[in-house]
Amino acid sequence: MSPWLIYAWLQVDAVRAVFGTASVLGIFFGCMAGVFAFTDGIAVPGWARAAVVSGAIVGLVTLALPSSRTIALMYVLPRVADSEVIQRDVPELYRMAVDALKSQLSDELTEGGRR
Repeated sequence: MSPWLIYAWLQVDAVRAVFGTASVLGIFFGCMAGVFAFTDGIAVPGWARAAVVSGAIVGLVTLALPSSRTIALMYVLPRVADSEVIQRDVPELYRMAVDALKSQLSDELTEGGRR
């Protein structure tokens, strides 16, 4: 994994925030221009319609853009889970932990019975 890929990955949340803000502002200002034009009895300016439509499109793109956590789950987690170290060592460590727990419990039960 290159440093630039990591950098881009960590910037995804900032890009999502900017897109979300742009979407809300575009829709808001387009709608406000439409309301003012309606109350003045004039036609809605073309830029207001464009602002609402582009704000809606940017909002949909923002919804489709994954967060950095989602990217981590999609990219890193499968690599970690499929790594040779995890596949080889974790089952052995698990068996050792279970055996240690069983021996500790059996020691406590035998000590409890002696008292």
